[in-house]
Amino acid sequence: MKKDVVKLQKLWKNKYSKPIRHRISRLMYGRKFNAREIGGYLSPGEGAMLYVWASKLPRNSTIVEIGTLYGLSTCYLTAGAQKSDSKVYAIDPFASNLERQIKESDEEQNPYINRKQSKQEVKRTLRKRGLTSFELIKGFSLDVARNGWQRPIDFIFIDGNHQQVQEDYESWRQFLSNGSRVAFHDSNPSFKIKEVSDFVKSIVEKEKIAYLEQVASITSFVLRK
Repeated sequence: MKKDVVKLQKLWKNKYSKPIRHRISRLMYGRKFNAREIGGYLSPGEGAMLYVWASKLPRNSTIVEIGTLYGLSTCYLTAGAQKSDSKVYAIDPFASNLERQIKESDEEQNPYINRKQSKQEVKRTLRKRGLTSFELIKGFSLDVARNGWQRPIDFIFIDGNHQQVQEDYESWRQFLSNGSRVAFHDSNPSFKIKEVSDFVKSIVEKEKIAYLEQVASITSFVLRK
């Protein structure tokens, strides 16, 4: 919708979010997990809002994360999910099928692929921090979406292969409904991942949405009928 695109462009002018509630959330929850210890590419403000969004979902909600890496964002999502009696399903090939991962990823992501951890290592990272409301799914997001997934989704966080962001959204869109929250990492144009920012803008243009927000590189909104 035109008014949403105008709002998005205004939000994107600032690399870092300005709302007071974002700042308060960052102060309260942004250091909940040690990014240096876990590893990963998530700012304190981003982690805080993932936690807040997950914690405010209706009870027994389903959260899907596409792209887990070392589990930092998964920690924030799962900690929030445990507040709302919800569950996170984190999808990533982890340290498997590296040739396919390199072939399908962009040049910016390729250097990190050979440093990826196994599913068991990421699981230990979450368990060590008292997190239990999660399930790690080893696989490629498009394969998982097209081969047997049936559960409705209340919140999806897309932070996978930049080259296939459109395919990820379109493959998982069928499981989203009125009130589902969507969040894209690396979507602010200032982070220079054009494939993601262009696609997010196209969604905002055509989907009916509410509660459009931006925090650092994350753009998020709630779908409406």
